[in-house]
Amino acid sequence: MEALRSSDCSFMLSETGDDAIEHGPQLYDNPFSNVTAVDETCRVLRTVADQHGIPDFSYLNLGNHAPADRFFASYPMEWRQRYEEKLYIHYDPVVAVGRRARLPYFWNNANFLKPFRKSERKVFHEARDYGINTGYSIPIPANSAGPGLFTVAARDDASLIESVETRAHMIFVLALQVHDHVLSLDAAPDIAKHAAIELTAREIECLKLAAEGLSTEQIADRLAISAATVNYHFGKIVPKFDAANRHHAAIKAVRLGLI
Repeated sequence: MEALRSSDCSFMLSETGDDAIEHGPQLYDNPFSNVTAVDETCRVLRTVADQHGIPDFSYLNLGNHAPADRFFASYPMEWRQRYEEKLYIHYDPVVAVGRRARLPYFWNNANFLKPFRKSERKVFHEARDYGINTGYSIPIPANSAGPGLFTVAARDDASLIESVETRAHMIFVLALQVHDHVLSLDAAPDIAKHAAIELTAREIECLKLAAEGLSTEQIADRLAISAATVNYHFGKIVPKFDAANRHHAAIKAVRLGLI
């Protein structure tokens, strides 16, 4: 589950908010239109939340390869650090439901927890010490960059329901805006890398075969070159992708659409 509350929005979860339904014109303004960095996104989210009385909330990119800093929250720093250090993202019942849900859902410390194991319920029980007792989560459908999960949290059901009932439409739109903005931040560096990386025809062949799982010898046989020549090509390829090894380079090449 998510939980935290502090004025600074360091990496992990974050906050966001906007306006009640009666403020229609502002609802469709994108507060992130001029934001170009993750820390700026956090500050904008915190500001919007404070302006419109939105309870604590978080955003999580659930993509398999999402960067660690695509997990923001307005919760206390102490809880954010504990959540991260204990890898609670892998045990959090809210996240578990969010990965398969298609519709928004409420959660709390009562019936919601019954299907989960003790290790999973522990996340909820610890979060209560930081005022995270109930919430409303909006799953955002997956695309090529993976699904997202936007959550509004509160200390009690009454406060949460009051907030959601008066701001539901705004919260939903903001959830989509946050997710779209985070994906745009991820895409910009990839586009730049794509344009900057230059590969020879032979290097592309080697990468494609490495992506298929072929060994050095198998690649050499397929291309009718020596194993030493294959290693020579990968010696050139790996630094271009700032990769740990050839397999890492092949994964990056696939993500960038280079092979």
